[in-house]
Amino acid sequence: MIYGIGIDIQDISKFEETLNRSNPHFIQRVFTKREREYAKELDINQTLAGKWAVKEAFLKAIGKGITNLRSLKNIEVDNLPNGKPHINLYSDLRDKLSDLEYKIDVSISHSGNYAVGLVVISRKL
Repeated sequence: MIYGIGIDIQDISKFEETLNRSNPHFIQRVFTKREREYAKELDINQTLAGKWAVKEAFLKAIGKGITNLRSLKNIEVDNLPNGKPHINLYSDLRDKLSDLEYKIDVSISHSGNYAVGLVVISRKL
């Protein structure tokens, strides 16, 4: 049974402008070390825009908005060895879903100047 669905789209150029205007510590505040290291190996702006889109999509799927930028580090967008994206949850977000047996499906897509993140949270029956 589906618990929640979230989708988010990011304009990569605008995301890059935001990163350039932001406090230099912004990336460290919202992305985990693993996310930052992964992005450095690729197109950093495109990769982080995709991960940001997934974080926002996840929050939409659970019906919660961004209340604190630091809490975004509790949503880690990682990749399996085969490249498939998945989410690791930490702290209060993991606790929020701990009473449910759940599965989180994630998709990230990049096309032109856009990055899209889709999250589907399902309860295991």
